[in-house]
Amino acid sequence: RTACTYAAMQPLPHGDGPDYASLAYSLSRGEGFQFAWRTEAWQTPYRADRAAQSYAQLSRIDWPGTPASRPPLYPMAIAGIYSVVPRGPRAFAAVRVFSLLCTAMAGALAVWIAFDLTSDLRVSRWVPILAAVATLGLALLDRTIRTYSVDFLTEPMAMLLSMSIALSLMRWQQGHQASRFWFTLLVLATAALILTRAITIFWLPGLAILVAASTRINRLRWTCW
Repeated sequence: RTACTYAAMQPLPHGDGPDYASLAYSLSRGEGFQFAWRTEAWQTPYRADRAAQSYAQLSRIDWPGTPASRPPLYPMAIAGIYSVVPRGPRAFAAVRVFSLLCTAMAGALAVWIAFDLTSDLRVSRWVPILAAVATLGLALLDRTIRTYSVDFLTEPMAMLLSMSIALSLMRWQQGHQASRFWFTLLVLATAALILTRAITIFWLPGLAILVAASTRINRLRWTCW
């Protein structure tokens, strides 16, 4: 029974999940940002799994110290969950719920963006509603998105942060009254996204161009007004 419980909750053996779980374990114990492959307590739930032989990480050895192969924000989030819910089946379930909530919030922001963008167009009232429903439908039909919440992966957080960037940039470009708030959110979400998925640092040139273009549009809008 215990093996089945762990198998349903812990990170899957194939993929990056065990890496993030290992880093989170070390962070939760105050041992810094490092892997805990050889720590017996970390290995226990994996060895209790009937598919323990599938976890190559149980025999993995890395150089000691801080690794540069994984971004830190997601392991920190998992470690935060471990500080509230002791590591085990319930904590593993809480991590998956966290991923599910991130995915759901990202979907909600995508619907908001679709509705808001089409509302600015001179079209019939039903077009924004159709755009929002279509966005939601496409998200629900995407099988890949649904699989993100069954493992310890950075994609749910990255989707939420990406949608936050898109929304804040759109609202700031629109010259919203709280433009300072939206620009601050844009900066913070961008920084958090890079700390979640390091490869997104290559987005910075494109975002800089969009911000520069939006600034010029806002100035023209205020000048015309």
